Amino acid sequence: MRVQVLGPLRAWHGEAGIDLGTPHQRALLGLLVLAGGRSLSRAELADALWRDRPPRSAVNLIQTYVKRLRRLLEPTRPARTPSALLPRVGDGYALRVPQDDVDLSRFRQLATRAEAARRDGDDRGAAALLAEALRLWQSPPMADLPLLAAHPAVVALAEERRAAVAKYGDAMIAAGDAEEALPLLAETAAAHPLDERAQARLMRAHGAVGQRDTAFTIYLDSRRRLADELGVEPGAELTAAYTALLGEAAGRPGACAAGPGPTGTRSRGADVIADVPGHEAGSAPGPVPGHEPGPTSGSGPGPASGSLPRPRPGDDQPTSPDRPAPPAQLPADVYGFTGRSAELTALDWPWAGDERPGLRAPGPATIAPGPATMTISVISGTAGVGKTALAVHWAHQARDRFPDGQLYVNLRGYDPDRPLSSGDALTRFLRALGLSGRHIPLDPDERASRYRTEMADRRMLVVLDNALSVEQVRPLLPGTPSCAVLVTSRDSLAGLVALHGAQRIELGPLVPAEATALLRLLIGDRARTDHTSSAVLAEQCARLPLALRVAAELAATRPGVTLSELVAELSDQQRRLELLDAGGDSRATVRSVFFWSYRHLPPAAARTFRLLALHPGPDFGVHATAALTGEDVDRAGSRLALLTRAHLVRSSGPGRYAMHDLLRAYADRLSLRYDERADRQAAGVRLLDHYLAGATAAMDTLYPAERHHRPGTAPTAASAPPMRDQAAARAWLSAEIPVMSSVCARAADGHRADYAVRLAAVLFRHLDGGHHMEALSFHTHALRAAEHIGDRAGRAHALTNLGVVHWRLGAYRSAAVHLRQALVLHRASGDRAGQARTLSNLGNVHWRSGDHPSAAHCHQQALSLYEELADRVGQARTLTNLGNVCQRQGEYDLADAYQRRALELHGVTGDQIGRARTLTNLGTVCLRQGRYEAAADHHGQALELFRRFGHHGGQGYAMTGLGDVYLRQGLPLVAADHHRQALRLFRTNGERYGEASALNGLGEALRGAGRPGEAVVYHVRAEAVAASTGERDEQARARLGAALARGDSDAADASPTLR
Repeated sequence: MRVQVLGPLRAWHGEAGIDLGTPHQRALLGLLVLAGGRSLSRAELADALWRDRPPRSAVNLIQTYVKRLRRLLEPTRPARTPSALLPRVGDGYALRVPQDDVDLSRFRQLATRAEAARRDGDDRGAAALLAEALRLWQSPPMADLPLLAAHPAVVALAEERRAAVAKYGDAMIAAGDAEEALPLLAETAAAHPLDERAQARLMRAHGAVGQRDTAFTIYLDSRRRLADELGVEPGAELTAAYTALLGEAAGRPGACAAGPGPTGTRSRGADVIADVPGHEAGSAPGPVPGHEPGPTSGSGPGPASGSLPRPRPGDDQPTSPDRPAPPAQLPADVYGFTGRSAELTALDWPWAGDERPGLRAPGPATIAPGPATMTISVISGTAGVGKTALAVHWAHQARDRFPDGQLYVNLRGYDPDRPLSSGDALTRFLRALGLSGRHIPLDPDERASRYRTEMADRRMLVVLDNALSVEQVRPLLPGTPSCAVLVTSRDSLAGLVALHGAQRIELGPLVPAEATALLRLLIGDRARTDHTSSAVLAEQCARLPLALRVAAELAATRPGVTLSELVAELSDQQRRLELLDAGGDSRATVRSVFFWSYRHLPPAAARTFRLLALHPGPDFGVHATAALTGEDVDRAGSRLALLTRAHLVRSSGPGRYAMHDLLRAYADRLSLRYDERADRQAAGVRLLDHYLAGATAAMDTLYPAERHHRPGTAPTAASAPPMRDQAAARAWLSAEIPVMSSVCARAADGHRADYAVRLAAVLFRHLDGGHHMEALSFHTHALRAAEHIGDRAGRAHALTNLGVVHWRLGAYRSAAVHLRQALVLHRASGDRAGQARTLSNLGNVHWRSGDHPSAAHCHQQALSLYEELADRVGQARTLTNLGNVCQRQGEYDLADAYQRRALELHGVTGDQIGRARTLTNLGTVCLRQGRYEAAADHHGQALELFRRFGHHGGQGYAMTGLGDVYLRQGLPLVAADHHRQALRLFRTNGERYGEASALNGLGEALRGAGRPGEAVVYHVRAEAVAASTGERDEQARARLGAALARGDSDAADASPTLR
């Protein structure tokens, strides 16, 4: 019997394969193989198979798996005789297979023999043995058993292969056969981009075969990546490889200065280095003077140091400075800020060295070094005490200390619904810092790492308002002494003080003099002349700024009533509430002030205030308020205006409103007390209907041809805003997408999960136009909701939509996983339309991955289903996809026919986005056929349509298509400009295929413009981007482009004909 674990788990009797059964049964066998004859207890097996959630029958299941495996592996063993192959040992089992019959054992034997050969100085013999060992690997170990992917033994086995590849590369370089090892070394380096040894080894291999410019580019990209991801400079091994290249470039291996070679001319490597201003060939690696890590530093256009010709300004980025304008996110300073001098001094104290005469904060030109460690200040105190006001006021006074900007986020830690997660806050910060699309990692931990990298060496202020816990705050700490963090919270956040050295500022009520001063400012003459009543009113408000402002506004709106009468009225109210709310804490006092203001509202405005507590979003508009109350929009607007004057809601922008979290909580408490449960539920349903109806109306306005693809009939909502035209629809979606994300999350978590499923499905096409991070959130909520209510169809559609998002982001493997799961569900339910859509998207994944036969097969199945359903929109889009596959395979006439059939159908259905996409692809076909004028016309029409619909991804593809055409027409600089514009769009959206295509197009244009050194840089970057997604065609295009730019005619001749 033979067993394979270096790939899918398989076993054979002679040449006959053995069906090893269910995944858990096969996994048990795999674990025993990895144990190498050592016994594994039942507890160890159960822990590996089910982790921390073993079923109660785990022991019985393990016994059943073993019994079945024994029958499969020992078919000739007599009944009731002990198993020699899979015996029971103690409380477990062992697998006793001859080591020569297991591929893992053979791999290790060959690796051991290779090590002995290396010690004997036989590099060529060691390389041959390692090559034989590595050929045993078919794919990752037990790749068909994802439940074991994270098992320590499997992870360790992958590391064994990685070590073998490293030794193989070293041996091949030493033996003079580096070229043969390059593919394997490049694959390993791409899979482990932060492994400095792997990058250094790949550099040495490229240098050994004379490709020094590629080696230098690998160093530059590695250096940028280390700075972006880890905030560190290259280590000793990577630096040594770089220094060695500098010496080789000068013609003297190991030297550190460039000079004439033996024939009096410098090598290509020396030419490359000498082209960079400010960097002498052979100088030690270091930052280019004035270089700062910018928002595109992970894969941006320009080298990080002077080892390659610097792309000229604007080659793949705007000609403006590398960084966008510094973020200035602070809310407006508080009107009438009063007192708090001691607290302001405490906040200033860490920056005492910054002071200049007459100024609290120096200007950017005279910035002092600042504290030696990062300053963290925590302002804590009860609700309504003025924590945010103090933080924002100080931040405005100190803003000149932070010339790189100020970040602000309301973490909504005490919101009645859900606090803002640190991951979502990081996404907002990274966008503010200039990142978007693929530069924002999907994993929250990686997002935090990228945030710290972006903040390194910047001098910025970060204000984290309304924090709930240390855990919410910790990922948002920059980690660099040049930044300051200001946190507000009702909690003391002791962990920040203990672990991060934060200074804590406990904020209490205003002192009496400050409280009365605030009342005099806000009320005016009555408070100035009646000192006694002012003092009493201040005490009645517990000297809390929020309560003081609410009380002052009520006084200001009743000018005919004396202050003493108002004080008596509030005193009576407080006595009544004390009977209901014992404890006498400041929050009870604040509630009494709120109630005093609230009870003077007209009944309809009071009801509006109460129901606004049900709104889950960060802000709301007039139409949403009308939905909650069931009134018309004009009345809702009047109610909001009155509540704003009463300081019970605040304006957050034109036509937008928000509530202080304490007021929201108070409104919710009132609603629970005074509103019938049925009324609250009805208001919640009206709000959900409002957003679902609004989203449907906006999508029908923008994408009418796809109306039948959206779920069901939209609810009618009198409050739905009018969608007069496409511009109005786009504006509504832009304003409401963040709100609808909160609505979707609440619906998914509550009793109306079906709304979350429908809302995400309705918004699919808009989110697919470039809002990929938002799409990920919506469709994840929809999937959770569908699973919660057992909605198989909703789950299938959510999985399909998630598959499309992952495809857009270049995560092809996860995209395929989601789409295959969706296809199973659609087939089980008999949903032919769902099957067709999923198959077509799965075909797109195969197409981008270079598996053209599988792509064509999926699209043909989808087309047949759409034809059976008489769905012309689906037919047209699938015909376009089939045309793309044919174009990639060089079947241009057939591709042209498919695209033209699609265009005819688009004319019938009115699907304008589908038409634009088909025009783009038809333009590419015409380009391949040499019909440049027609190609330019098609791309131009597509660009106009995409711009009209605000579809940024489509604009990028049309722009790069025009760039390709202009290059063929002998206009390389015009072509380069189009590719630069496309590249910016793709990087904004995170479309990795588009990014690779635009980088390759830019490289080809620069080569056409007589700048081959710069062209190599972009082709190398294109290959790295394409390799990260598994996109084969753009990888091949990049290799060909780099070879042509280097003048390597042999390599170019060996490459397949592309594009």
